[in-house]
Amino acid sequence: RSSDLLAPYVDGHLRYTTRGGLAYAIVLDDGQPSERVTLRGIRPEAGSPVRLLGEAAPLTWRAADNGATVDLPVQRPCEAAWTLCFRPAS
Repeated sequence: RSSDLLAPYVDGHLRYTTRGGLAYAIVLDDGQPSERVTLRGIRPEAGSPVRLLGEAAPLTWRAADNGATVDLPVQRPCEAAWTLCFRPAS
């Protein structure tokens, strides 16, 4: 079974999907170096980890207005896009 779209679906260089109770934020490289990414309209469940697929350690994140801010590692698993995985808040 494939994943389903997750509102807000598209936000700038982010694409959202869901599968099996987890949310996936696909971050497309927009050519602008960034130490963090802001998720708008969706937030991880309080206390739950946010993981970058391909990396073992969870990322640091904090709630922000109507979403969350996630700190990104300097080294990323690929260049064009990467995926954050988390359990969304209800």
